[in-house]
Amino acid sequence: FDNATYTLEVGKDKTLAPTVSNPNNEEYELEYSSEHETVATYANGKVTGIAVGETKVKVSVKGNEKIYAEATIIVEEVVKHTVTFNTDGGTEIAAVEVENGAKLTLPAEPTKDGHVFEGWFTNAEKTIPFNVAVSITSNLTLYAKWELADYTVTFETNGGTEVNSREVKHGSKLPQVMNPFKENSIITKINRNEP
Repeated sequence: FDNATYTLEVGKDKTLAPTVSNPNNEEYELEYSSEHETVATYANGKVTGIAVGETKVKVSVKGNEKIYAEATIIVEEVVKHTVTFNTDGGTEIAAVEVENGAKLTLPAEPTKDGHVFEGWFTNAEKTIPFNVAVSITSNLTLYAKWELADYTVTFETNGGTEVNSREVKHGSKLPQVMNPFKENSIITKINRNEP
């Protein structure tokens, strides 16, 4: 083997094939074994981590136990990082754990009354957008950025002069508009239809 010791995480595989010197091109078959199969298994050139611990793995030429290679396998717990979501008043999103070096799959977008979701950011000032292509290597908090929703206010004048629609931000007051005019009529009431 290239190294005497290899490190592996629980549940992960590693291909571990020895360099074989065979100057006479003789036919041979390899046998694989693990000293502690409850820690790691070794079959067909692949080591699989089963539980935290240490074991020796061996590959030998079938029928000739004197020709072999051996290595120590250290199996470690999978390192995970916690990603939390600060939704800034939006719907709550539970924290998730991500394996070290893996990429985060973003949850469904949060919602917030009167606001439009603008994305996730890595700082509280919401100036650095989160990049989903980046691997997670430490605990992380993501911050939701919101913009106030825009609403279109339209006016049904029931035959009166036309009044142009207006765009209004959530929570803002509608600017004063000219009352419509309809010949031989007086405005008695303005009804508001809210969605």
